[in-house]
Amino acid sequence: MNRIEAAARLISAWRAFRKNHPKFGPFMQAVEDAGVQEGTVMEMSFTTPEGKNIATNIRVQAGDLPLFEILGEVLK
Repeated sequence: MNRIEAAARLISAWRAFRKNHPKFGPFMQAVEDAGVQEGTVMEMSFTTPEGKNIATNIRVQAGDLPLFEILGEVLK
């Protein structure tokens, strides 16, 4: 699969994800409105159907900001 095909698949999968999880779009919009900036702490947690919880967090660094800007544009 080339990069163009992969990008097209990503866009299609993202649209399906947003349709299946309608609360996620407004959440991401609120995050964008608040502004991801250096020092922002992001937490992520996954709980398996069996109840196992896997969690982590990061503190956004200045070098991370370009990635978040790109993701914001790509995932709209």
